Amino acid sequence: MANKRGVTVTGLLSVVLSCAALSASAQETEGLASGSSVRLALRSQASAIEGRTVSEWRHLDQDLLISDKNGRTVTISPSDISRLERMTRPSRRGKGAIIGGLIAGGGMAALAGIACSDLGDCDGGAVVGSIALAGAVGAGLGAAIAPGARWEIVQIAGPNASSASGTSAGPTASRRRVVRFSIRF
Repeated sequence: MANKRGVTVTGLLSVVLSCAALSASAQETEGLASGSSVRLALRSQASAIEGRTVSEWRHLDQDLLISDKNGRTVTISPSDISRLERMTRPSRRGKGAIIGGLIAGGGMAALAGIACSDLGDCDGGAVVGSIALAGAVGAGLGAAIAPGARWEIVQIAGPNASSASGTSAGPTASRRRVVRFSIRF
C-alpha cells in the first residue's frame, strides 16, 4: 500500500511541475539574439519596421528594442506586434550585380579588343560606351538573378494567444508556400 501511495504522490507532483513549466513557457517566444535583423508588422501602424535588435528578447513581458535604419532606437510593446520575422540569410543581390557587371563588361571588352585588332580603326568613345552599357546590363541581370534575403517567421505565443488549435496556409516572406499546424494549450 505504501508503494502505491508513493507512486500516486510522485505522479501528482510530476503533473503539478509539468503545469508550472507549461505556464512559464507560455510567456516565452522563440527569442531573438542581440543584433538580429528583424522585420515587424505592427497593429498600430500601416508600414512595416525593419532594423536590428538592440538586446536579447525572449519574454513577452519585456519590450522589444530595435535600432531602425535611421539609427534610432524604437521601443515596441509585444502586444502591438502582429507579425515578426527574423533574417536567416542576407541578400546576395549586391554580389550578383558585381559579378554580372564584371562578366558582361569584361566580355564586351574582350570582344571590342578582338574587333579593334582585326579592323585596326576603332572609335575609342564607342568602345568605352559599349563596355559600360554591357557592364550595366550585366549588373542588372546579376542583381535580378541573385537571391534576396531569406526571412523566417518568429512564433509568438503568450497569455493572449488563442487556446484552440488551428491551421494556416500561404506564402512566407521568401515567397515559399507553407502550411502550418499549431496546437496551443
